[in-house]
Amino acid sequence: MSHNGLTALQTSGFDKLRQHGVFEQAKTYAYDYLDVLKDWPVFPTEATRKALAAFDEPLSQNMCPAWEVVRLLHAHGSPATVAQTSERYFGCVNGGALPAAFAAKWLADVWDQNTAAGSCRLGCAGRWTV
Repeated sequence: MSHNGLTALQTSGFDKLRQHGVFEQAKTYAYDYLDVLKDWPVFPTEATRKALAAFDEPLSQNMCPAWEVVRLLHAHGSPATVAQTSERYFGCVNGGALPAAFAAKWLADVWDQNTAAGSCRLGCAGRWTV
């Protein structure tokens, strides 16, 4: 244990979270995705779906750097998505998303909580939709 009560593994994990580079990279990719979305087909092409085969590989014994995970997700995953975040998508009961919803989801993802804050959000949202 270190002087602050954390193990070396915990300290390493917190240090990695404070390295914002991969988060900035993900933000850039998200903006890139939104910028080209209006020009993409609403449904992915056969070629972009086939490119997902890049993810079909044996589980590595070595860790992949976080930036490489995000790069691969954007390179192969982004083009193979259904463009439901655009105003051109009218599928089922879901459709275009608002910037406030994106930002709130991102913040909630960073919180990674299953606590009272989450219960309050769900309760309020439930009352709003009834």
